[in-house]
Amino acid sequence: MKKAKGSSGHRFELRELVQIIGFQLTAFIGRTNLFEVREWLKHGLPTRLEERMQATLDVARPIGEAESELVAQAYLWGNLEAAPTLESPATLLRDAIDIQATRAELMEVVRKEFLLNVADDLEDVERRLQAWISQARMPAHTAYKVGVSWDCLWLKLLHAGFPLEQQRRWDRGEDWPLWNELIAAVPEMANSRTSPNIDTGNPYRYLRRACK
Repeated sequence: MKKAKGSSGHRFELRELVQIIGFQLTAFIGRTNLFEVREWLKHGLPTRLEERMQATLDVARPIGEAESELVAQAYLWGNLEAAPTLESPATLLRDAIDIQATRAELMEVVRKEFLLNVADDLEDVERRLQAWISQARMPAHTAYKVGVSWDCLWLKLLHAGFPLEQQRRWDRGEDWPLWNELIAAVPEMANSRTSPNIDTGNPYRYLRRACK
């Protein structure tokens, strides 16, 4: 199998791509089936697909490193259902005529969405958030809770009695109560990622500790 050097400076390895995004996504982007992907692993990737698969790896790898392989897969699918839409990153990579332009566009999205949510001193951010929360006049039936664990700061939005559509907006990170005021007090939170909490139903935002 030919090892192409990617734009990130890494050597391309089909096995690494499959490990990160799985057989199903690899087959989808390569317009083939799972059996053929297994054959590629044994005998080599077709030359015509090297640039496309390298671009896919360039997009997926930083998400896998910063978050997890499952998060990288969900991003490429465009949802958690493993069923790509016409505008999903996986579809864009599969159909791209100008592969490098598509790669650059998606890499910028990845940078903004997955790589900027870091802070050097999470404990200091937590203290300032706690101070702001203690004096904030939150709307009825809403509250913020903050904590630091596993090199991650999380800010949870607690709520009760709201319509499902409002909860869905909050899950997407939209329309959080007093968010502009919170950002003014703790600017680092402007870069936080939003994630729904499957166990509790309460969405949360989080920052990762910056690597030293």
